Amino acid sequence: MMDKALGTWTEFGKAEKTSWKFKLYAWGERVADRIEFEENALKAINTSFRPDAPKPEFNLGSKDDKALFIYPKGLSFEVFEDWKSHVRLREPYHKRYFYLWSLGLPVTAPIGIAPIIPNVPFYFCAWRAWCHWKAWRATIYLNQLLTIDYFEPTADAALDTIYSPKNVSQSNLSLSDSVSASSHSSGAPSSASSDSLSDSTPSPSDPASKHAEFDPMVDSQLVLREEDVPGLVTRLELPQQVGSELLRAIEQTRVRLRKELAQDQKQQT
Repeated sequence: MMDKALGTWTEFGKAEKTSWKFKLYAWGERVADRIEFEENALKAINTSFRPDAPKPEFNLGSKDDKALFIYPKGLSFEVFEDWKSHVRLREPYHKRYFYLWSLGLPVTAPIGIAPIIPNVPFYFCAWRAWCHWKAWRATIYLNQLLTIDYFEPTADAALDTIYSPKNVSQSNLSLSDSVSASSHSSGAPSSASSDSLSDSTPSPSDPASKHAEFDPMVDSQLVLREEDVPGLVTRLELPQQVGSELLRAIEQTRVRLRKELAQDQKQQT
């Protein structure tokens, strides 16, 4: 079903730009850009891999083996402990939204009786429910691995050349407000949740977002910036797609920081 829906969606993107199909496709892509990077990272996890898996192709070895949790040595905050707490916070969050979006399915299904246009509300609810289900499963999976102490925190001094000393020394944020690329982790849900789909939230694909002016107050809080991404991808031998997701994550983090700074300034006045 999902493959058929994705195929149909791709065809919409090839339609005439003045058609309702392409306009719907363009709107959907803007919505997809607002999906939190933490959710996208969780969805990408293959939960079939596990220690002592019955199928050899999914076997990660015995429970005594460890997976390295690599992070820059120079970071001042407790990266691994932050990551664990954020994974635990994400589990009830995605569980809740999975059920909420699922409740929309029986409500929107009758719209399909009118065969004039595709039942967009139904498919949208199904897609968001599926996204949260995938992320929910990933948090359960990671928490199970954490329970058996499967991850071994490993500081990598070589990453300090990518996470520059200037970035690290000036950053006073926790992992939920920064980008921990080496762990592909998920943080606590931000106040600007993707499920609100507010038009006031800039999309990372918008030109205004991609070419935003340098903001010292915001950039001083970041431990990773756009120019650092190629080096990180090369160092950890990551797929190029991960680099694109990291750029999206950095821009979303900037948007969150701007909102927090604006709220702080408003409270002080």
